[in-house]
Amino acid sequence: MASYYVDTSALIKAYLVEAGTVWIRQIVGPVQVNDVIISKVTLAETFAAISRRQRMGQLSDADAARLRKTFASDYATQYVKMDVTNDVVETAADLTKRHPLRGYDAIQLATALIVNAAQVVNGFPEFTFLSSDVTLCHAARIEGLHVDNPNLYP
Repeated sequence: MASYYVDTSALIKAYLVEAGTVWIRQIVGPVQVNDVIISKVTLAETFAAISRRQRMGQLSDADAARLRKTFASDYATQYVKMDVTNDVVETAADLTKRHPLRGYDAIQLATALIVNAAQVVNGFPEFTFLSSDVTLCHAARIEGLHVDNPNLYP
């Protein structure tokens, strides 16, 4: 069993067919035995991504509703969800001083860094940080995380 921190740009590929969909589904799918760690903000980000596709006409209303329902079910049962604590927000703010990150990307990276540090302190192996955002992947590497990008696996 492996452990992954998956940001929204990577996780959305399990629900919307994009480059990397097959690869990410092998990691996060319900039949996998991997630990999949996400931030609680991933719920809002995923719903926003689905709604954006719906507004752009890329998803029908029925498909968007089905995807939201599927993700909400998986969110409730499949993923290890991490809170956005004051420590996360303060770490995210510091990260924006060192890297050109958007706010939610900084929250995702801060959460991953804090969870990874806790895992190491408690004797667990480091996880792999998954993101489809090149800037976020670069920042995560600089911050010392093991990183992979689903876009590299079309």
